[in-house]
Amino acid sequence: MAAESTKAPSDALLKIWIHFVSDRYVELLSERQPGSLIILAHYAVLLHRSSQYWYLDGEAEQILNIANAFVPTEWQSWLEWPKAQIRGGPRTPVSG
Repeated sequence: MAAESTKAPSDALLKIWIHFVSDRYVELLSERQPGSLIILAHYAVLLHRSSQYWYLDGEAEQILNIANAFVPTEWQSWLEWPKAQIRGGPRTPVSG
């Protein structure tokens, strides 16, 4: 949905995600597992689109930088869409 919308995400969408984060996901994230970092990078796109919240300014880029630093090379393609959304570029993935 986020990829197809030009509007900022609703407050509910931003806030509800945290309630669905499991303890296992947090554990995987703390272990820097690539899949968990990729999910977090995709969530960062929602944060980036929430420019109406001044206190989130720069958070999406910071999350993306962390994910980019720890995701192995063979998984990097999964970060292309969040990078394009946050750093500029096509709004939707290009099919190959």
